[in-house]
Amino acid sequence: MSGRLAAGIVGALGAVLFLLVCAPDAAAACGISYQEGGGVPTPVGDCANGPAIGAAAAVLTTTVVAGGALAIVSVLRTGLSGSDLADALDAARQVGDTATRPPEAGGRADGPTSAMGRRRDWADPGARPRPPAREPDSYLAAGDPVYYRDGATAIGYDSRTLRVFDSAAPRPGYHDVVVHGLPNGLVVPGYVGSDGGDHPGSPTHPHQIAEAVGQNPHYRGGPVRLLICHSARVEPGAGVPPVAQQIADALGVTVVAPTDVVGVNRYGPRRQVPQVGNGGRWVSFQPREPGEESWPS
Repeated sequence: MSGRLAAGIVGALGAVLFLLVCAPDAAAACGISYQEGGGVPTPVGDCANGPAIGAAAAVLTTTVVAGGALAIVSVLRTGLSGSDLADALDAARQVGDTATRPPEAGGRADGPTSAMGRRRDWADPGARPRPPAREPDSYLAAGDPVYYRDGATAIGYDSRTLRVFDSAAPRPGYHDVVVHGLPNGLVVPGYVGSDGGDHPGSPTHPHQIAEAVGQNPHYRGGPVRLLICHSARVEPGAGVPPVAQQIADALGVTVVAPTDVVGVNRYGPRRQVPQVGNGGRWVSFQPREPGEESWPS
């Protein structure tokens, strides 16, 4: 009996697996599809080829239900020995393994799946920014939020940018500029994604930063301190001067900038003196004469 029972269970579960794998095609023919990234059945049109496919699916479903019922009746009438139960469970396990195995290349799925059949490559939450919770004072031409206060300008609205903007102790006589900088010399305003986390945005040109500083109603000229990581350096062969030099040229003022990461302690009090990490230092830049190609290193 164990062989017949195991075969019956395998057949029934195999039919169920067939429905799970092939029913989406039949459903799509009847005007139902799965939205990308949503996993929710959604009507997309009228049923065109549905009658024949629907009838076949109905017959197969009825067969599966009937087969399952007969298997249950057989168990109730004859009982299962220990070996019969082990055989049946092993057969069911094999079908289950097949059902949860990721499809081979060229299969139905568009990407890798987990054991529960869910895609692991859902859209990055960083691709869906949240609106700023804090109302910006202005925007760059590229659309990045800008914040002003007396003695400082911030670009971007991620938590780290606003923390430095609010907590950095001022350097007497200097105007602070806060925005994210990368080791390769790019400046990238941060934003908050749909997951609530901080994410880097698209690079912005140093001239846009200079324009934002010049539009701060509290700025009336004078030296600038860049709280922008790596803004005093640029990769060899980049062909452009560091961000600090470009801002010094654009504003026509002295600019002080860090060679490495810079910031404040996230758990510290307000009015912290910004620190340069990894043994970095502050470098002073002066506006250059037209045609001058050198800068401090």
